[in-house]
Amino acid sequence: MVRSFLAGRGTGLDILSVILLRSFHPALMPLPKEILDELDATHRGESEAAARATFWAYVRIGAECLFWCAIGLACIGWSFHMTRPTTGWIVFWLGLLLGNGGIAASLLMGYRRGEARGDW
Repeated sequence: MVRSFLAGRGTGLDILSVILLRSFHPALMPLPKEILDELDATHRGESEAAARATFWAYVRIGAECLFWCAIGLACIGWSFHMTRPTTGWIVFWLGLLLGNGGIAASLLMGYRRGEARGDW
């Protein structure tokens, strides 16, 4: 009866469920020490594995960024050695595009991989 009375109001049912229903929920009972220790040991290993995977993902993203930076700088440097100005400008802008675009793509793909892995 209380539920049907408070169901029409926006916050009444929420307050009632928090105060009455959740305070006696069995999930809020403390767990025995043995179970807590077992869960701690299990999750500690999983946490270390996740931290290691995240670290190597950061290393991979950094290596990809350095690779694209080197490719872009190599194209820009090569453009200074062109004999025709038109070809030099094309290679120069290609180096800017490859360097900046590759870094941006590496960061975006790394973010998506981290999101799929559950890092953030």
